Amino acid sequence: MRKMIALSLFAGLSFSVAHAADAPECQKVRIADLGWTDIMLTNNTAELILDALGYDANQTLLGMDVTYMSLKNNDMDVFQGNWRPFQDAQYKSYFEDGSVEVLGTNLEGAKFTLAVPKYVSEAGVKDFADLAAHADQFEKKIYALEPGSNTILLDMIAAKRHNLGDWEVVEFERGGDAHPGEEGGSGKAVDCFSGLGTASDEPQL
Repeated sequence: MRKMIALSLFAGLSFSVAHAADAPECQKVRIADLGWTDIMLTNNTAELILDALGYDANQTLLGMDVTYMSLKNNDMDVFQGNWRPFQDAQYKSYFEDGSVEVLGTNLEGAKFTLAVPKYVSEAGVKDFADLAAHADQFEKKIYALEPGSNTILLDMIAAKRHNLGDWEVVEFERGGDAHPGEEGGSGKAVDCFSGLGTASDEPQL
């Protein structure tokens, strides 16, 4: 039953759920939350609809790796922040063994990339290839998402692509210090931070 609920949430299908016939253990719907701004709206919307239908929906703040493990171990029921194809390779084993099932798409045209403040873009940083030329201003740092979400960036640095081999990926945890790209961030030098294209008003590379 939980899979049917998740399918409706992802695909935007009409809700005609006969929840009165559900087993008691299916009345509670556990939603994984990573603290991302894009998932906040989808999770809160899902929770409101599910509660209105008589379910007991609740959200739990987790890290990415813990989220996938919790889905596999049946400790979580729904995760609406699966960024594909970005996460396909990193969490391939979960999809292949069937412990995590992708039921649909809830956001089209999104982009996972780096972003810089507008004044930095106007100064000439418009592509990954422009970063190395401004290494001193960036302090050779890319501020990223929480650990477990930055495999592509770490691989890029390790492979020395775009002449960024001596740069550092600074990972952070939600709920801790503010991200330099968010209100309350350090604002030191020039910020280059990883972001979800639909969740940032800053220019994306």
